[in-house]
Order: sequence, then C-alpha cells, then structure tokens
Amino acid sequence: MVRFALALLLVFGACQVEMVPGSDWMDVSEARLPAVHSLDLIDTGPVDALRVATYNVEFAPDPELFADTILADDDLSKVDVFLLQEIESYRSEGVARAQTMAASLDMNFIYVPSNSEDGGDHGLAILSSLPMSNPRVMYLPKSKRIIRPRNRIALSVDIVVDAKVVTLATVHLDVRLNIGNRISQVHPFVSTAAAPMIITGDYNTNPYHWSGSQPVLTETTTIGPTQAELFDEYFEAYGYLAPTKGSGPTQHSLAGDFRLDGIHTKGLSPGDYGVVRNLGISDHDPVWLDLTF
Repeated sequence: MVRFALALLLVFGACQVEMVPGSDWMDVSEARLPAVHSLDLIDTGPVDALRVATYNVEFAPDPELFADTILADDDLSKVDVFLLQEIESYRSEGVARAQTMAASLDMNFIYVPSNSEDGGDHGLAILSSLPMSNPRVMYLPKSKRIIRPRNRIALSVDIVVDAKVVTLATVHLDVRLNIGNRISQVHPFVSTAAAPMIITGDYNTNPYHWSGSQPVLTETTTIGPTQAELFDEYFEAYGYLAPTKGSGPTQHSLAGDFRLDGIHTKGLSPGDYGVVRNLGISDHDPVWLDLTF
C-alpha cells in the first residue's frame, strides 16, 4: 500500500505531467478511423471456461504465418480470445491483417485503428472464437511532453461465458511515461469498470524514469519498485487481480528484457497462465490465462 500511495500521489499530485484529455467510451462506429469487424459469424456454442491471451504482434507483417504459428503451439491453439496490439492494415493488401488472421483461425474479429500512417493504419484487434457484441473504443489521455504523440486507445467488447456477460478490453500505452502518467492513461476506465472484467495489453511498464522523451537513469530507477509492480498495485487497489504478474520478461530488446505485457481481471477466478517464448513473430511474447466461472 505504500507503493500504491506513492503512485496515487504521482497521479493526482503536483508531480503529474499535464495530459491531453481523452474521450469517454464510444461505439466503434464513432471512431476517428474506420473499424473493420465480423463479430458473430462464428459461434462455438455455450462455454463455461475461457482462455485469453494478450500479444503485441509488432505489426504482424505475415498474418498467415501468425495463424500457422498459433495453431502449432499447444498452449496458444487453445486460446478462445486473442487481444492484439500493434497490428496494421494496408490498403495495398486489400484485406486487414486481423481479418486474415481471424479467417485462418476460424474466429470472429474486430480491428480498430488508432493512427493512420504510411498508406495504412495501426491499432488494436480482438480475435474470438465466441460471438462478440457492444464494441467500444476510448481515446486515452496523452502526455503533453511527448513530441508528436500518437493516439492511444482502449478497445472493448462483450462476450458471454457461463451465461454471464464478460467485458474484455485491451490497450497499448505510451513508452515514454513515468508511473503517474501511465496510471492516469488507463484510470478513466480501470477505476469505473464493472465486474466481470478482463483488461489486457502492452502496458509498456518499462523500468526507466523519463524526462520528456529521454530516459534518465537514477538510483530509484535501478533499485526501487518497477513500473510493472506499481501498475499491478494500482489495479489491485481497484479490486482487480494481477494473475500474470509473476510471468517474468515479456519483451526482449537490446536495451534489456522487461515485463511490459499483462492481464488483469475483476470478478473472475483466474487459473493457470503462461508465457510462450521464442515464437519469432515479435519482440514481445504472448501471455495467456485460463479463467473459470
């Protein structure tokens, strides 16, 4: 609770860097860039358990290879819902990459761009073997210190498990944020979400302290609680569980191996989880979690 109190001080106190306000939840039809989806063409029938996975696919340039890799893995082939970050769509390819993935995996899908760039779009996707409904998007607050900040969004859908409506949301947060601003980027929906709820994403909880767009290594950067630990404590203070916080690193780069990705749940019973490493698709690893109802 001491760490959480520090995080709240950073969020609501004088240390907070001013943020550009975001939006409320809105139907994806109101999104700034057009969404692509097929929400309920496939229905596997009633289910009473669920396996979800969060995965930053780092642009997924070969969606068919992605699907083949998923189907070949014992753990990922059992996933019911994939929540994906950093997926792209290009007009020259004719079909959104998320749609190609979903067709190859026999899943429903929704893709919502957050930004348009280089003749295409960049955003979030959810692939589900269950029908999805109530697709919504929220534009998240952005730090005014970041030069040319991208739009950051949360994407949310509802599914039905064991006759209960469960809400799932995924996010891809900014890199160059200290813990206070990182928390405030998700606070608009984390603090108000009703159970049962699953929130996943590439939280980008890197271990650095940021001054504007530059990392600054300090004593607290190297020996204090990490952003990932403080982020988990923030969720827990709002009634969430952090069942994947023992996952270890989920992203690998020349700068080091960091725990940037995770799954948080509210009003659900988490079971086994795992990280599938060395898939060769992305610099991130997929994190999966079983849930019972």
